[in-house]
Amino acid sequence: MRTEAIRVDEGSEPAVTAGEKRRTRRVWVPLVWAAVPTLLVTFFICFFWRYYEPPEFVVGVLFFGVVIPAAVICEKLGFGQFSILGASTIPDWLFLVAMMALVYLYCLVLVMAGRWVVRLALQARRTVRGEK
Repeated sequence: MRTEAIRVDEGSEPAVTAGEKRRTRRVWVPLVWAAVPTLLVTFFICFFWRYYEPPEFVVGVLFFGVVIPAAVICEKLGFGQFSILGASTIPDWLFLVAMMALVYLYCLVLVMAGRWVVRLALQARRTVRGEK
């Protein structure tokens, strides 16, 4: 461990002066950024699905990653029964809301992971350049 990185120079100004607040992390930023890919996926599902045949891989990912977990959530909450082959008793609007909530949670995890990678890369760049 280098002692120069820990030592504070007497001639430099402190990072925070008296009466000045430290920069706080904003919790709502990833929540807002996660809405962007969620809206794109929703737009894709609602509008383009009707006119174009999506690849089987996309259908499989959406089915196993979104439809089945949303059906399990709705069934466990007591909103009805889901059936792949027959009629489902879960209301369509509720099922769509559950699917979009899952997509939002997936996008939130991806946004937070992306922000962590960017922060790690910026910190590594500062370390390589010798900045604090």
